[in-house]
Amino acid sequence: MAEDARISRNPHKVSLAYTEDSIGRNPAESIVAREQIVGFLAGKWAREMGCRLIKEVWTHEGRRFA
Repeated sequence: MAEDARISRNPHKVSLAYTEDSIGRNPAESIVAREQIVGFLAGKWAREMGCRLIKEVWTHEGRRFA
């Protein structure tokens, strides 16, 4: 459910996964409570519009990577 909420990029939906008095740590700012989580995520996703995370699985055997 948490992953589905994040994929939706709906900050209000994602914030429901946190308690009302959640405390978050981000290097740039301190986040306290759901309202600030909503603001943080909305700003973060607005800045990252068009970006997406791609994860690739790497494997190795002997001296070779694939």
